[in-house]
Amino acid sequence: MRSLLFILVICVISNGVYSIEIKPFGSNSVYVIDREVELFEQPSANSMKLMQLPYLQCVNILGKTNIIMASNSNVTEWFYIDSGMSSNQEMVLTDNGWKVLTIQGWTERRHLAGKNDFKPVKKIQEMFIEAFDEEGGVVYYRIYSNGTYRIITKNLVYNVDNKSLKGKIYKFKNIIMLGNNVDIFYYDEKGKLRVPFAYSTKVITDKNKFPKWAEYENPVQREGYYYIYGDDVNLLEKPDTNSAVIIQLKRGTRVKISDWLVVGYEIENSDGVRRKGYWLYVDTGIKDKKGDTIKGWVMDVYLEEEY
Repeated sequence: MRSLLFILVICVISNGVYSIEIKPFGSNSVYVIDREVELFEQPSANSMKLMQLPYLQCVNILGKTNIIMASNSNVTEWFYIDSGMSSNQEMVLTDNGWKVLTIQGWTERRHLAGKNDFKPVKKIQEMFIEAFDEEGGVVYYRIYSNGTYRIITKNLVYNVDNKSLKGKIYKFKNIIMLGNNVDIFYYDEKGKLRVPFAYSTKVITDKNKFPKWAEYENPVQREGYYYIYGDDVNLLEKPDTNSAVIIQLKRGTRVKISDWLVVGYEIENSDGVRRKGYWLYVDTGIKDKKGDTIKGWVMDVYLEEEY
């Protein structure tokens, strides 16, 4: 007995009975979780095949409704989806301008998984993952045993305002999802972790082979309020001593840490003494001309924790 509310629109088509049912996945974006999944013109395996959906392709549910077909005591759920893919790059004019015409059609519910299907992971093997694209770019994934992750690219956290770059891990069957659709992995038939759509992948499970910054069992935690401990400390646009200076911070300025890099960095002060520190992304609380608070990067050697 289903407890969900049904809105039934009954019509007889061939030997099947069709109904429209409200049953959201928790999000309009869902993944294709099986291989060789066909997209059909109608909610029937006997209708014309439009295309074959790639494994782990992210597709969109259209209208948050689905159709159930009951025939010969078998019940099959069908969803009308947008594949996000185009066969000929045909353009159409919409209210929001020109867009590529994508292929839309029907597929079965059993081939799809959405946000509500994934459950939090409480324990997982520690891993350090390197994923390379065809242009030579690299993304680093640090997977922690407590079911959390952190993503770093070329030793820099990208898009520091996006907190989803560190968060919880979720799982459904053999598929691993980082955060709220931030990224997705899967285990192949041999139990080996794979990163779809990456040109090449390297997965390290031996902590002795992790980079130094990734050896720690738990993510580095830096948050809360600190004071600037130095005179005219540069607040930089990027975590790089050669980066442009946004403003200079006076001694005693109170700042709030919103993100950090877990990669250590050595700097040399005016006396020629080299010190190792970490880059922190801080909110100064100082307003710019637009009324927004000024944010930027500073080394932790110039900060003193608020007590």
